[in-house]
Formats: sequence, C-alpha cells, structure tokens
Amino acid sequence: MIDMARRDFLGFLGAVAVSGGPLMMAKELWQSSWRGYRSSFIDGQGRIIDYSADKGFSTSEGQAYGMFLSLAAGDRPAFRRILSWTDTNMAGGRLGDVLPAWKWGLRGGKWGITGANSAADADAWMAYSLLEAAHVWKDHNLGVLGHNLATRVANDESIIINGFGRVLIPGASDFPDTPPVIVNPSYTPLFLARGIAHATNLPQWKEIAVTTPRLITATSRHGFVPDWAWVPQRPDKPPAGLPETGIGSFGAIRCYLWAGLTNPDTEGAGVVLAALKGMARYLTMHRAPPLTVQVADASTHGSGGIGFSGALLPYLGALDKQRLLQQQLGRVLAQRETSGLFGQPTDYYTENLILFGLGGLSGAIRFDNEGGLITS
Repeated sequence: MIDMARRDFLGFLGAVAVSGGPLMMAKELWQSSWRGYRSSFIDGQGRIIDYSADKGFSTSEGQAYGMFLSLAAGDRPAFRRILSWTDTNMAGGRLGDVLPAWKWGLRGGKWGITGANSAADADAWMAYSLLEAAHVWKDHNLGVLGHNLATRVANDESIIINGFGRVLIPGASDFPDTPPVIVNPSYTPLFLARGIAHATNLPQWKEIAVTTPRLITATSRHGFVPDWAWVPQRPDKPPAGLPETGIGSFGAIRCYLWAGLTNPDTEGAGVVLAALKGMARYLTMHRAPPLTVQVADASTHGSGGIGFSGALLPYLGALDKQRLLQQQLGRVLAQRETSGLFGQPTDYYTENLILFGLGGLSGAIRFDNEGGLITS
C-alpha cells in the first residue's frame, strides 16, 4: 500500500511539478534506491551479481550499468571498484586493448569467465561511462581508457549495412557479419551514440549516431519494436528495411526507456519517439505494459512486471502522457520496500530498469543535446 509520502510523490511527479522541494524529494528517492541497489547487488570488490541462476553470476552488461549508475549518483568509490573488478576479471587487466568477456561465474567448481564473447551494448555503455566520468571527475586516464574502448567497439563490433548505414552487431564473435546480419535495436541508445561521437570524434560513432533513428524506424511496426532483427543483405540490392523476428519483450523495453531519456533537442530524437508510440496507445486500454508483442500485427501476450513500468516512465513523460505516467508510476511505487528496492531482492534486471526510469523522471539522469551526461 502506498503511504502518504508516496502518494505525494506520485501526485507531484504525475503533474510534472518543477518546484525545488518536490524535485529534491524525487532525487533523494532515487539516491535511496541507488543505495539499496549498491547494498544488494554490488559486492565489496565491485562485482555486480545477478542472483537469478548459477549461485550468482555477473555480466558485462551489469558491470556497465553499475559504472553508469554510480557515475550518475556521484559515487566515485563504487565506480572505481566496479571498473577495477571488470578490468581484472573480464578483460585480464587489458580493458580497452581487448573487449571484456560477457559472463563470469561458477563452472566446474571454479569461478571465472563462463562466456568469453563480448557484448556490444555493454562495451558501448562502459566506453560512454568512462568518457563521461573523465569529464565529470577531470580524470585524463579514464578518458584515454574510454577512447580506446570506444575505438575497439567501433572496429570489432560494428559494420556497415549497404544502403542503410553503420550499426552495432551483438558481439565481436559468434554473430555473423555476413548475411543475415543480426541487430538488436536496444543496443544503441541515441544519446549514447551521440555522446561517444562527441567525446571521441570517431567517424564510426558519428555514423552509428546517424543510423540509430533509421534502425528504430525500420525495425518498428505499429509503434512497437522487436528484441532482435536481421538483414538478409544482398550485394546487388540495398535492403528495403530490416525484417524483424517478430517479438518485443525484455530487450525491446529498453528502446522506449532510451527514447524517453534522450534530450528532445538531440538530432533524431523526435524520429525515434514517433516510431515507438504503440506502447502508449496500448496503455490507454491496459493498466500494465505487455510482456511480449508480436511486432508484425501488434498482438500481445501477458503483463510485464514493474520493471517494464519503470522503464516506461521517461517515455510517457516525453510524450506528455501524464495520466498514463501516473498509472505506471503508482504501479512501481506500490512495490517499493524500505530497503529502497522494488519487488524481489534477487531481480537484478528489474532494479536496473527502475533505476534508469526513476532517474530520468526525477532528473537524476539527464543528457544534453549531444548526449553528454548532465550532473548536479
């Protein structure tokens, strides 16, 4: 049950209040949630632990999100620990020269790398976080590391699709860079591509930033976007579009989140948001977002958890859908525990989605029109 403080919070956020008091209260709630997340999911070494299986495992995605969230929270000690653990255990102490492994955990009674391939979205988030941390904390070494990692991602985890543009592929290996080319629309937030391009001046990242709105538009149908899409690229004919696999769920929900977090003055931001209006239309008739969407015909199945609702908060705010925003915010806050976490304490992914969503709604996570992180 939502107590009076939560009701007040729900009311002023639903009305997009801008006075100093409510915003300070909103940011403190976000900081409280960050502290709960840090206490529950980050160990003393800086390893972010997903407890959903294998006695607790870690991924480069989790490490990357942890780096970014600690930066947004102004938590420099946590940032340093997360970076150090990631470098040592996932990149053999050579982060930037090599891409980190995507998974670390227990196998055959020993702890170590259990998935050696890289994950392009995690690598891009790490590069972005390093570059922004270098700017915020005036740390030249972080900037060099971020630039090297961004270069490695561009060289090893991106390709040009004929007639379309440069995109990230899922990883440096195990995914073909010949037809069909597999892409994940949620892997490249527009602000992230713009931010890396602006910070590094790397031409590949400028190309990725230009292609990102095209990618979202080409893969979306009926205002929904899929988790995965592929390009049956032909050398004699540019593709007319990217035929989707058909299902949008746990990966795709981030596309709506990233669209909502993007500064509206960013080039291409309006194009991305316009391509994703199907979710808002769905919520006018349903209290919870769908668990899965068949993108081809917009048919849906099940109800997404509160992490999905949390991810949609900045998106609904960007569309100025205040009633829908208030409804989804109430669904999230009704599950908030005194620890600052939401729902099950083992649900790492849900907590990440909510932290990003509440961060965008409260102003704790903001970006300028070139994708740079705006800090307090």
